[in-house]
Amino acid sequence: MPGLRAHVQRLERLERRALDLESKLDEAREALHEERRRSRKAQQVLRGEARARRREFAEIMRARIERVRRRIARVDVIEALLPVRQRALVSASATAAGRVRAAQFEATSESYAAIRHAGAALEGTAAVDCYGMSFEFPVNEHDSGSLVARLRGGWLPVRDIAALRNIAFGPVMLDIGANVGTTALPRAVMGDAQLVLAAEPDPSNYACLVRNVIANGLEGVVLPDRVALSDRSGDSLLVHGTHMGTHHLTDSDHRAGGTRVRTMTLDAWIDSHNVDAASVGFIKCDTQGWEPKVLAGAKSVLHPHVVWQLEFHPGIIRRSGVRPVEFLRMLEQRFSSFIDLHGQSNELRPTSRLAEALEYLIVRHEQVYTDLILLSVPLPMRSAD
Repeated sequence: MPGLRAHVQRLERLERRALDLESKLDEAREALHEERRRSRKAQQVLRGEARARRREFAEIMRARIERVRRRIARVDVIEALLPVRQRALVSASATAAGRVRAAQFEATSESYAAIRHAGAALEGTAAVDCYGMSFEFPVNEHDSGSLVARLRGGWLPVRDIAALRNIAFGPVMLDIGANVGTTALPRAVMGDAQLVLAAEPDPSNYACLVRNVIANGLEGVVLPDRVALSDRSGDSLLVHGTHMGTHHLTDSDHRAGGTRVRTMTLDAWIDSHNVDAASVGFIKCDTQGWEPKVLAGAKSVLHPHVVWQLEFHPGIIRRSGVRPVEFLRMLEQRFSSFIDLHGQSNELRPTSRLAEALEYLIVRHEQVYTDLILLSVPLPMRSAD
């Protein structure tokens, strides 16, 4: 039957076409599998090359870090240079830029202007000579704290300055919790910054800070501002401790023995002084447990080029309403690397290891506090201690 024969032929043609398409599909599958195998192999090669480059870069950076460590200024060198450079500063006339900056600052800061022109000696203070620099500081009959004792002995944080001089520099330094200037002034004398913006809220400490800036020929180089840095701008209660260096902020309005002080966020503070965040190279922060609040208001300076020196004291960090472990998580979110300056190891480590590294403080209480050097730039890490 012709119709049936034609139908069978069409079925045969369709079957041959189906077989041909299936064969081509098998070839395409095989080609795809082969391409995937080549791609996986290429990726493995690329990953291997990337690992090799990272290892090579890490070795180069480790070698550079070792060379830098060998070049770190010795403490005795800085001790010898401080009086020489301080005398040169006092004997030399201020630069035109410094004079203009000091005049502009005086015009905008009533506290600075009042102390600068007071003339008479401050009551309840003592003065010492430290490495050729003059320091005035407040004292009272109850104050036998370690900071006063160290100042009377001619102490300055020269060891910390020496340890950080290769990274703690830049056009602008911020000293938050400047006290009477024991960090800001030596760093300015050593030329670690062209401008130091120093925040100190306590009236007595601030008065001594201003007089120390003037006495050491640093007007226009160190700008002392009577302000407390926090997570908001407004005012807060400054509680006066029994010893110099123990005054601290509180959120409570019902504490005796306190003073209302002006507060600003770090971002608003530097903006009010026309300081470009990009020019800030080093920030020292010692605020007696208020460090989490300071950090919360410091979004503009969390850049890879900025190095922070921040006190970590588990016993008083709760004053800011933050537990020590919570604060360490804040640091991990904002920084990539750290050095425990006064701890059991001064290795550069990732901030993911902060809680583990600081167990000796938080859990074992082998030490009261330390200073953390914090960086936002990823650096090659040494193997675990």
